[in-house]
Amino acid sequence: MTQLMSNESRVPETDNGQQGEYIAEQYNLMQRDIRDHGWLNDKVELLINEGVVSGEILEVGMGPGYLGLEWLKVVGGDGHVTGLDIAADMVNVARRNSAEYGLEAHTTYQVGDALKMPFENESFNHVISYGSLHEWNMPMEVFKEIDRVIRPGGRYCVIDLRL
Repeated sequence: MTQLMSNESRVPETDNGQQGEYIAEQYNLMQRDIRDHGWLNDKVELLINEGVVSGEILEVGMGPGYLGLEWLKVVGGDGHVTGLDIAADMVNVARRNSAEYGLEAHTTYQVGDALKMPFENESFNHVISYGSLHEWNMPMEVFKEIDRVIRPGGRYCVIDLRL
């Protein structure tokens, strides 16, 4: 496990997400290719093995939403994913992907900032994030928000290639 540095000692890639319809569509194609090659399967398996098998899940910085959607395919009707992304165009892509999966009843996507999540305390059983940590301007503050919105006993899993 890598220890997080202080907020001041890192340089995020961006602090406003993947903005614009063109960028969102291109990012979707890249992530779809990752999904189609089966490269999300080990991440879904990790979630399942760690006990993330049902309940209300928050996906922070969900982008096109494939991790949550692939997780839902495995757990079936026992889960609901709420996705939060700072980019409105990415939220639109995730909603479209949810419809393609036929999982609209099990997903909710909304625009919002992970630094001030628009959710009540203890709203989610678990929190997941894949590929957005490097964009968090103040990761320690985001982790405080995760701690605020996760229920007691909940698990969180944040996966990224770099801090």
